[in-house]
Amino acid sequence: MAAPLLQTTSEQRAASAAAVRILREIVDYQRRLRRLAVHETGGDQNYLIEAYLRAIKLRRQLLEDLPKPLEAAPDPWRRD
Repeated sequence: MAAPLLQTTSEQRAASAAAVRILREIVDYQRRLRRLAVHETGGDQNYLIEAYLRAIKLRRQLLEDLPKPLEAAPDPWRRD
């Protein structure tokens, strides 16, 4: 399912803030995974690794489902 498009700047700001929050959570879980990788893995740590990977996958999906900003129409007179 495609993410809805944003219509107002307040919606854009809210979506941007949500994206920042979700990206920070993803980075936090990735840091936790790296810390666990340094230590020996036991039964409890294997469970944590799986839980962190599920959390990252969920947050990536949430990020993908956020409304996307409208794309500006290309300017035919602009030269790149």
